[in-house]
Amino acid sequence: MTTGMKNVSERWRKASRALKIDDQKYGIRLAEALERHKGPEYAMFDDPLEASVFFLLIEMLKEKEKGQVAMTTGKTQQAGLIKKE
Repeated sequence: MTTGMKNVSERWRKASRALKIDDQKYGIRLAEALERHKGPEYAMFDDPLEASVFFLLIEMLKEKEKGQVAMTTGKTQQAGLIKKE
């Protein structure tokens, strides 16, 4: 993770504290998702915010895909956790 990306992640964590209590977990999840992407792929971007949005969209698509797979196997995904119905 580049310094710019780390700064974005840290700012998002801090900003999450100002959110409503029910929304704070989502802000933290965004920061955590961003922190999972480490490596040379960040070199493709000059703008840390653009890179952040790009990689968060990838994470969202992955979660959506996992949710679709879980639904076809009789499970649902809620708040990042898979629970049996």
